[in-house]
Amino acid sequence: MTTDRGPLEVPAAPKRIVNLNGGLASYLYALGTPPVATDTRVLGVTNFDGGFPPAWADRARAANTEQLPAGDSLSLEAVAAAQPDLIIGGGQGITAVQAVQAYDQLAAIAPTVIVPRTLTSWEDQLNAVADAVNRTDAVPGLMQQYRDELDRVKAAVTPPQGEVVTSPRSPRTSST
Repeated sequence: MTTDRGPLEVPAAPKRIVNLNGGLASYLYALGTPPVATDTRVLGVTNFDGGFPPAWADRARAANTEQLPAGDSLSLEAVAAAQPDLIIGGGQGITAVQAVQAYDQLAAIAPTVIVPRTLTSWEDQLNAVADAVNRTDAVPGLMQQYRDELDRVKAAVTPPQGEVVTSPRSPRTSST
């Protein structure tokens, strides 16, 4: 595969993935490639009780995923102890910064894919992770499941009656 750092040879079917960004973990579970170890921090999610984030905790426990230590720096020792055949990091937040800063050390442990921080939509991040684990074939089905669930939820919601005021997501400008 080709990455921002050049060509990278990744296993055709990685079995021991270490995930360095909790925000990317749910993609790995959805793709059927659960990590053997993962960071549990997810940007914007406060989990004071520790452990796995509720959104994917059950899948992590079912896959016997180990929790990587969270801290001010990345534990290269914990990553190496998981004996990965692929390391995935990047994305958004402090864990992404830590992975980028430690890239050379991580790459010495196993092939390392950094999801670019410029990929801010979940669809783009899903595609990047799927590419890294050679599961791009699963993406269309996952996208269809998402659209089906969205349609189901839309059908179950009754909009309020009367006047509704909305505001744009971002300021609009005109170019006249």
